[in-house]
Order: sequence, then C-alpha cells, then structure tokens
Amino acid sequence: MHTQRQALEDLLEHSINDWTDWLVGYDGWEYDHVDVNIVGWAVLDESVLEDLQDDEVVYDDLLESYDSSGDTSNGTEEIPSLLPSAPSELWCFEHFTDSSYVYPGTRFDMYLWATQGWPSVGGCGGDWGQRLSDTAYLNMLDGTNIHVLEHEIGHGFVMTDFYGGEGESDGYPPGASRTLARPS
Repeated sequence: MHTQRQALEDLLEHSINDWTDWLVGYDGWEYDHVDVNIVGWAVLDESVLEDLQDDEVVYDDLLESYDSSGDTSNGTEEIPSLLPSAPSELWCFEHFTDSSYVYPGTRFDMYLWATQGWPSVGGCGGDWGQRLSDTAYLNMLDGTNIHVLEHEIGHGFVMTDFYGGEGESDGYPPGASRTLARPS
C-alpha cells in the first residue's frame, strides 16, 4: 500500500536523523535535518505494489540471479534466487569516486533491501545500504523496535560493531563510554 511505502520513507528519515542530529553544530556540520526521499522501488513484479502512485518509479525489469546459499535464512522460508535491482548508472555507490560522472536520471545513495526469508531479527548494512527481512521493515513502521535498522545505518557511517566489553577485540575502544553526549 502507498501508506506503507510512505511510512517506510518516514521511518528511514527518522532513523538517519537519529544519527545525524548528534552532528548539528559540530565541526562545521551544515545540516539541521537530513531529508530522505525514496526515489524508486526495485521489485520482482510491479503488481506487488498496491495503490501505486503516478510519481512512484518502479524497476521490475532488472532481475539478477542471486545465490543466497551463503545467506542466513530463518529455516522456514527460502531467500529468493532472483534479485530485483535499479540501474547501476543511478547508484551513487557505483560512481562516488568519479567526480565528473553525470547521472542519467535521479540518483540514489543506498538500497533499503527488504529480503523475504531473511531472519526477522538481525540484518546487515554498509555504504551500499541496509538489509533486513521484509517483515522486520513492516513491523517497524509504527516507529518501534527500530534499533536493528539504526544499527545497520551506523555501518553506512563507517561505524563498526561493538558487541563486547570495553577494550575487547570486538568491543568498545579503551576509554570509550556507552553514554552519548550531544555536542554543544
């Protein structure tokens, strides 16, 4: 439904700003708020998008074979073997090192990858985007339990995983604190 897709855009904007709000007023950060726009939907078949609006862009003709054998499924579903994609010519990840590159349409900066069959808890993320289960994304639309999404967005900001204790090889850096402070 269109209302779910709009709620997903709102959720993503909220989650991005939960990171960037800490930078307001810090060391030349010039943004008070980061606007987020979903510029397209890559799907296996356009018919899965109910109540499609005239201004929504859909990519359903770029299907790649996908080997999910290395992915973790929840054991009750299989991750699909076809991966819908948007044109790589529009993806910032593919062209960010070429300052002279001209995008032949509306550029996008990250994939929000909702994967059928992915475990409902957990995800992965990086400078390419975030990957969680389709049900996890839908269950977050009310603004609750968004910590996994926000954790994965942190990887897009080059934050590493901190699971262990302070000074441990997988933990917080020595002298670091788990308390966050907003710059003044």
